[in-house]
Amino acid sequence: MLILNERPHDFIELIPKVDELGSLMKKHSNQLRRFRNNIFHLRENHREVEQFLEGQHNRLKWAEELQIVFGEFFSEYRVLCQFYYIIEDRKEEFLM
Repeated sequence: MLILNERPHDFIELIPKVDELGSLMKKHSNQLRRFRNNIFHLRENHREVEQFLEGQHNRLKWAEELQIVFGEFFSEYRVLCQFYYIIEDRKEEFLM
């Protein structure tokens, strides 16, 4: 995993958030792939698109939750990066 192998040790605190993202993404990954294919490769039959958005799976709620978790992850990641850049005197990479 990139967080473990390619980042400073302090980044390990992000592992639970990475695991949460992985679990959420897997929940509807195959259906999301098919949805994406039907959107970007225009089809005459829109039923699969409608099925993705309808029904008992509540995928819009899932997409909103996924967006929130991604936002939280990248917010925490940004803070860790900025802290690391300051400690390592990498001022050119520090975003104010």
